[in-house]
Amino acid sequence: MNDKQSNKQWQVLSSDLRIDSPWLRLYQEKLLDDSNQELDYWRVEKPDGILIITVQNNKILLPKPMYRPGVKSYTLDLCGGRRINPNNPLERDAKTIVKRELGIDNDSSFEQMKLLDKDGWNRDSSFSNVKIYVFLATLAPDTVAHSLYQDKQFAADYRGITNLLSRIECMQCRLALREWQSLLVQIAGF
Repeated sequence: MNDKQSNKQWQVLSSDLRIDSPWLRLYQEKLLDDSNQELDYWRVEKPDGILIITVQNNKILLPKPMYRPGVKSYTLDLCGGRRINPNNPLERDAKTIVKRELGIDNDSSFEQMKLLDKDGWNRDSSFSNVKIYVFLATLAPDTVAHSLYQDKQFAADYRGITNLLSRIECMQCRLALREWQSLLVQIAGF
């Protein structure tokens, strides 16, 4: 495939179904691809999301496991949320999510809120338009979090992240942790 073909947008021939909900918009469309094949296609439009790796006193803080209807079980996850407000700075939404999920009372609890990749990552670009933005949040040492996963502590270092990866099933949480782990290795000069 030459470069000109690979940059050609697919044409929407018809949009046969559109379902709107407060959480998403679902489309069923007929598309003409870049090789002139007609395809039936389903896609979802949703607001972008945020994941936050939260650290305090060299420990990774996690919210209590939540029930996830899609997998019919409670899962251990990073702080995160969908439906971010496009009119707010991402950092503000990230702080709101951490405060809600960890039970933190105020903004002064945050020493640092760093975006790991300013462009975000496409979550499932074939099916969805969602981008995930990953932050590293550092809380002040004396911050009290009221809603924490207490079963096990995970150090905020390479070994601790590896240990946490053995417990987390969420692919996007795992990707965020691996990206952070990779940055730690680069900083350490390995």
